[in-house]
Amino acid sequence: MKTVYLYDPSTGAYRSTYDAQESPLVPGQFIAPTHSVDVAPTPEPGAWPVWQSGAWVNVPDHRGAVYYLPDGSRHEIAELGIEPPPYALESAPVTVAQLLEALDVERSRRWRAGFPVQIGGGITKWFHSDEFSLTQHLGLKDKARDLLAAGGAMSDAITISGQTVYWSTMDGSPVAITAQLAFDLVSSAGLQQALVFAASQVHRAAINSAEDLSGYDVLANWPAVFGE
Repeated sequence: MKTVYLYDPSTGAYRSTYDAQESPLVPGQFIAPTHSVDVAPTPEPGAWPVWQSGAWVNVPDHRGAVYYLPDGSRHEIAELGIEPPPYALESAPVTVAQLLEALDVERSRRWRAGFPVQIGGGITKWFHSDEFSLTQHLGLKDKARDLLAAGGAMSDAITISGQTVYWSTMDGSPVAITAQLAFDLVSSAGLQQALVFAASQVHRAAINSAEDLSGYDVLANWPAVFGE
C-alpha cells in the first residue's frame, strides 16, 4: 500500500489522501486514481495546497470569509487564491440610517415596557403600557370622574357591581384602584412616554451630529423600564 494525494482536476486544489494498492500483475507498481501524486503537500496556516506545474504551491485560502465594503455591501469568498481587498471591513459599517432604525425600535419597546406609579406608603408599582392596557387606564379615569361627580373622594376605591376593582401589576401583584390612582395611572403613563421620547431625541441629535458612529450605543441613557 502506498499513500497518494488527490487533487481537483480543474483547480489543482488538494482533496485528500488515498491508499493505493500494489498491482497484482506488476509488483512494485501501485494502482492510483487519475489526478493524484505521491508527493505530500505541506499546508500552511491561511493557505491551501494546489498542484501547479509539477509541485504543490500554497495559495491564500479565505474560503467562507465574509467582509464588507465601505458602501455596506456584504461579500463572501468562495474560491482559493482570493484575498479580501485592503480596504475591506470585518463588520458591516454603522450608518446613520441603521442607528436611527435601531433607535426607533428601542423607543417603541420602552414605550411598551411599563411605567412606575407611586401607590402610597413609599411603594412603587409598575403597570403595563401596551396599547390595550393604556386604553383600560383611560376607562378607569372615566370611572374615577363618575365617582367624584357622585360625591366620592379621591381616596375612595373604584367599584364595579359593588366590588372593588383590583389591577394586576407587572410583578403579578394586585392593587386596589382608587380614584387618585386612576388619575395617577394616566398621568404617569404620559410622563414615561414623554421621558422615553425625550431620550430618543437626544440620541437622534447625537447620531446625526457624530463624526464617528463606530462605538455608538443606542441602548444607553434611557429612563428605566420594568426589570431594569
